[in-house]
Amino acid sequence: MGMKNPPVPHVAEAEILNEAHLSAKDMASMNAARENFEQLEAFIREALIPAIGGYRTELSSELEAKVMNVRVLSANFCWKHRHLGQMHDAREVRQ
Repeated sequence: MGMKNPPVPHVAEAEILNEAHLSAKDMASMNAARENFEQLEAFIREALIPAIGGYRTELSSELEAKVMNVRVLSANFCWKHRHLGQMHDAREVRQ
């Protein structure tokens, strides 16, 4: 029992990207971003969510999901490469 008209697979166009490389300075910036995000996360969890009714509210659930998405999608601000940034001389990186 063969098919008269088998489905045609959809071929999507894709672009192959080169590897991304982070300098020590870039990684120092990611480390600083992680530290700032941790402060923002603490404020959201310790002050904002209790002020809007605790974790039972839809808004609180959305805020918690956004916080987790930032961590996951940023690979926690390139956590596995954090030591590269720590080796950079500049503690505060200015643009």
